[in-house]
Amino acid sequence: MDSLYWEDEGGKGKIFLINQDENYYKSRLILSEQEENILNKMPRANNRLQWLCSRYALKQLIETDTYVELKKDAYGSPFLHEMDYHISLSHNQSWAGGFVHKKKKVGLIIVTGK
Repeated sequence: MDSLYWEDEGGKGKIFLINQDENYYKSRLILSEQEENILNKMPRANNRLQWLCSRYALKQLIETDTYVELKKDAYGSPFLHEMDYHISLSHNQSWAGGFVHKKKKVGLIIVTGK
């Protein structure tokens, strides 16, 4: 299994195996100059890949081809600027994903065993 998708009333989520390179995911996203700077300052390729993958999952879940402005609140939690979704993003070495809901706060943590 390389992905898991679920949906309920008002919410949906997706977790997938990171099985493409950084260029694959980056070419499918629209990034702002600030996001490009954040990405370029990440010293490890794996961190950049995970960061891109979680945003790729989010874009798929909200089903848009336009720019998605992702901001952080005072606690560092991501939220969508001017969009009515509660979101959660998660990633680890091998998996990335997101969870969105129209009405409820959501949380997603990816944990894998050895």
